[in-house]
Amino acid sequence: MNQKSKLYAISVFFVLQFSLFLAGCSSYVANDFCEECLKGSETVTVEKYKKMTFFDGPGTDTLLVFIPGGLVEHESYAPLMLKVAEAGIDSVLLEVPSDLAITKTDAAKPALKKYAGEYKTVYLGGHSLGGAVASMYAPKALKKYNNIKGLLLCAAYSTNVVDPEFRIISVKGSNDQVLKGSSYDKYKNLILEAGGDFRELTIEGGNHAWFGNYGEQSGDGTATITHDEQQNQTVEFFMKNIES
Repeated sequence: MNQKSKLYAISVFFVLQFSLFLAGCSSYVANDFCEECLKGSETVTVEKYKKMTFFDGPGTDTLLVFIPGGLVEHESYAPLMLKVAEAGIDSVLLEVPSDLAITKTDAAKPALKKYAGEYKTVYLGGHSLGGAVASMYAPKALKKYNNIKGLLLCAAYSTNVVDPEFRIISVKGSNDQVLKGSSYDKYKNLILEAGGDFRELTIEGGNHAWFGNYGEQSGDGTATITHDEQQNQTVEFFMKNIES
């Protein structure tokens, strides 16, 4: 078994174990602000198509396909996706069965089929478990779409060393108590040792949950900044690093 196969097997095991734990819990519910964001803004139109919510902003070159975190209502990420679209990157927010992305690891497939051909650059992304699943699916997606250039991982890590030119943009909060730091560092180092393109931001005062708008998460650290501040820094870092 080669290195990539080993990493993929490990990632499947980790995600399955984590999902079994989550299965006994209830989903975190999106707050009222998310409903407002789903109406769009002056520069962004929001359209629902099957299990996809498309945020169509002023940008025309780049698309983000985003997978929600484990047991978090997908609508919780509407504020973040709206900010991404307003900044010039159209986004597709996915809805996954039982709010668990591991139950459909190819959840991004319909979105890529419908939208990817319209863009020069496509990123897969996700929060927490959603980020892990995005990284698991990336090698398959790359076989079909040569415009997929990287991952946006929010409080997540990739267990796949895909390609030296495949960019991983990682954002996490300094007060995150959910993300396992030792595992994050392990896979980060593997990617760097393989010559991977890894861009990282640690948001001071940010935590695990503030990438979405669903309230506090069990076991998480306390954020000392607002949702808005954490999400703004995430979008700013994403924009900066897809263009450099």
